[in-house]
Amino acid sequence: DCTDETNGIPVVFFGTPDAALSGLGAICPGENAELTINLSGIGPWNITYSIDNTDQPVIVTNDSPYVFPAGTEGLYHLVSVSDQNCDGSVGGFVDVSAFESPSAILSGDPSVCDNSGDGPEVALTGTAPWNVFYSINGIEVENPITAFSYEITIPAQEEGIYQLVSLSDANC
Repeated sequence: DCTDETNGIPVVFFGTPDAALSGLGAICPGENAELTINLSGIGPWNITYSIDNTDQPVIVTNDSPYVFPAGTEGLYHLVSVSDQNCDGSVGGFVDVSAFESPSAILSGDPSVCDNSGDGPEVALTGTAPWNVFYSINGIEVENPITAFSYEITIPAQEEGIYQLVSLSDANC
């Protein structure tokens, strides 16, 4: 009887990593949406994602969850994930929508009768409701006007120079 004996080989099983993308996807000009990738497995992870089916540069991270800024409009989804041991599975997508900044144009007749309710007119673009901040003679009026239509009148409270200071709408 002839037998050969060899040293044993240890077999180690590693869990398969997972990556799940989530977040809210609405941005205004100059802003970013924060997207989150929850990861399982043993870092570092290599993550590939795409925007509108165009692969983006690989992300290498030790952080779970991994949070990254999304400043480009489009459909974000994960393509692949691997940890230091195995390739894994991915899931989730976020549709990042970009909104235009609202605008306001100040106009109107500078002559106003006392207690008439007349005053500078403001034409608005964007999505209602708007918050219109303005100043009189360089002093900002404490409470903004909340508007629900594309045209409003700032009731003239006193003589002076009326100027728009800032504007926000439902999105930006």
